[in-house]
Amino acid sequence: MNDDAARNLLITGLIAVNRVLRDPKPKNFVRQSPELDRALGCLPSQITAGSAAHVCAPDTATHTICIHEVFCEIRDKSSGGDSKLSTIIHEATHFADTFGSKDWKYTITRFLPEWGQKNPQLAINNADSIAGYVVYEY
Repeated sequence: MNDDAARNLLITGLIAVNRVLRDPKPKNFVRQSPELDRALGCLPSQITAGSAAHVCAPDTATHTICIHEVFCEIRDKSSGGDSKLSTIIHEATHFADTFGSKDWKYTITRFLPEWGQKNPQLAINNADSIAGYVVYEY
């Protein structure tokens, strides 16, 4: 992907994430449950154990973010890694009407930019790379 294409993808996707997160309501954040996953269009088996949160990417009508218990234990914001703020942004990038991002590389660490340099085709659509760029300027 050339620089212009990457720039356009980021601009379009970040505008969409901003739209989703501009005015969230309490109903947009719910406790994770298998029944809710099915109602939103996900299969519970698709959810990674130990996750802080998840979304069902096709859920562009409600943009519901399912919060796991782990979410309550992580820091609010940190320049050194994952946080509540980066998790919410990470999840918002998964919606089909934002980036439709994937989880090619989990966890925001100081090594994420190096991974991104070696894997630019994956990094441009990696949820933690996008969240790291927004929150920590990685």
